[in-house]
Amino acid sequence: MSRPRPHTRVRIGRNVALTAVAIYCATRAVAYMPGIVGGTMENVIAMISLGGHLLWAWALAWALAAVLCVADMAAGHTRRGLPLAVGLGAAWGAAYLVAWAVSGLHGQWTTGWVTAINYLALSAAIGGLLFKVTALHDMAHPAGMEEADEEDAA
Repeated sequence: MSRPRPHTRVRIGRNVALTAVAIYCATRAVAYMPGIVGGTMENVIAMISLGGHLLWAWALAWALAAVLCVADMAAGHTRRGLPLAVGLGAAWGAAYLVAWAVSGLHGQWTTGWVTAINYLALSAAIGGLLFKVTALHDMAHPAGMEEADEEDAA
């Protein structure tokens, strides 16, 4: 059995990543829809949603990231969905880290740092791979090469 061609592997890898992130973002969107989060809202969620009043905005942002991941899959790139998901994850990670530090300063150290690291590590991993992929794309297709190819053909 032969290995798939490089372009096929790129497409498969991109679609697997986009599908996984789309599912992740969609589950976050559903989890933060008004009425889904019960009376046991975590302090950090209450903090970043102003007591739950802006929870719908977070649900909408996560839903948008999921939709953009699916749209990126159809368009054959990773320009919109993954960067938004990375930004949302980093924002939530930072919020959990701040909430952990604030609660610790008040003498109630929690395990919020674990959730912060989960969000931040996932965002850093996806962001780092996205940065690498775009750099590889730029190396394979340097700016200005399209014009040079058109001049050579003329």
